[in-house]
This record gives sequence, structure tokens and C-alpha cells, in this order.
Amino acid sequence: MGEVQGKFAISDDVIISLVSHVLEEIEGLSPEASSGFARWGKKSIKVKQGEQGINIEVRVRADYGVAIHKVAEEAVEKIVSRIKDITGLKVSEISIRVEGVNYE
Repeated sequence: MGEVQGKFAISDDVIISLVSHVLEEIEGLSPEASSGFARWGKKSIKVKQGEQGINIEVRVRADYGVAIHKVAEEAVEKIVSRIKDITGLKVSEISIRVEGVNYE
């Protein structure tokens, strides 16, 4: 009997869901655009899977007074770690785009 070959794929929606859960844990960031029932979703998180890994773009608003560079670094580290731990996939690039500030 020969070795069985197989492969699996993880949908972009699963990656978006994982990234959403990570972002909910980050104090001081909120989604740039609401996605209906979900706070985070396809309007704020874009995913592109390729040969080199996953590219993720997140559009956010930062709370006034937050050290934006620190919360962005925290988000990147946690997203990379969570994606790798849960899916085994490599994140090749993450772009955190701060598109506004919440003054309330």
C-alpha cells in the first residue's frame, strides 16, 4: 500500500475570523468600518493567500491617547502567533492601516 497524499485549504473567512478574535483582545483599536453583525470583518480585514504565505491588511481606528505604534506592534505579534499556532500557515506580511482616531 502506498503513501496517501492529501492537502487542505483554509478559507479567507476562517483567517478573517481568527484575526477578528485577536483584534478584540487589543485595547485601543476598533474597526474602521463595521461589518453588520460582526464588529470586525471583511470591511476592515483583507486577506490574500499566496505561495509565500498570507498577506493581511487591517484598517483600524485608534483611541485618542493610545500609543499607536505600540498597539499596532502588539496586534501584529498576536496575529502572526495565533495564525501560525492554529493553522500552521505563515504570515508573510501584515499591514495595520490607522485611518482615524476615536476622540470619545
